[in-house]
Amino acid sequence: MHKLTLVFTIAVLMLLGAAASAMAGSQDFTLVNETGVEIHEIYLSPSNSNDWEEDVLGDDVLADGEEIDIEFDGSDEKYWDLMIKDKEGNDITWEKINLKETSVITLHYDGKKAWADLD
Repeated sequence: MHKLTLVFTIAVLMLLGAAASAMAGSQDFTLVNETGVEIHEIYLSPSNSNDWEEDVLGDDVLADGEEIDIEFDGSDEKYWDLMIKDKEGNDITWEKINLKETSVITLHYDGKKAWADLD
């Protein structure tokens, strides 16, 4: 009887862990910098918000050609705005990115126009 209880407990814990993994991280994505410039700050905010969250890069820099994995903690927002800043504080913003359907965002900039490829 004791072994059956142990097996049942382990099975329940595994199911709970799988459910939590499936729910968390649905907006996680990889950001690829193909802008031609170093990115010194990255901000994300739900599209329905008027405020930017904190800089997800912190003290790091994302060089041209590099990528970074960005992970979320339990947010259920679907649409997000993304802003990057270079060393001089120049910024570019992309709006209403569906992070529930996007796993890789590749940022581009040709000196005049900015765009993003969403995969």
